[in-house]
Amino acid sequence: MKKIMSSLCFIAAFIVLSIQTTVAQTVDATTIVTDTLSVNGDCGMCKKKIETACFGLKGVQKANWDDETLTLVVTYDSKKTSSDAILKRIALVGYDNEKYRAADKAYFKLEECCQYDRSRVTTVASKKE
Repeated sequence: MKKIMSSLCFIAAFIVLSIQTTVAQTVDATTIVTDTLSVNGDCGMCKKKIETACFGLKGVQKANWDDETLTLVVTYDSKKTSSDAILKRIALVGYDNEKYRAADKAYFKLEECCQYDRSRVTTVASKKE
């Protein structure tokens, strides 16, 4: 009888913890955002620097910059960071974007192949995942 009661208590505790974990994961999933942002650059080295700048922020889960469309698709936890923080960070490493122009000092520190035409940024819409 003690074994049955002990087993039932263990099963009940397991179910309660499973439900709490599922609810917590559901709430956290609503804070995951995917934005498409416009970021200048030219080459594979730019891609690496732009994506690395994104991953330097807590909460960034995915970052993919396309050198043909000049768009960055970034997925992040909106409780930990924002598209604004991401764009600021990218500008700090020398890349103009839809919201921030990189300081000339940061831009001119870029490799020659990364010194893009600074007049070609356009704004793109963002979406929630």
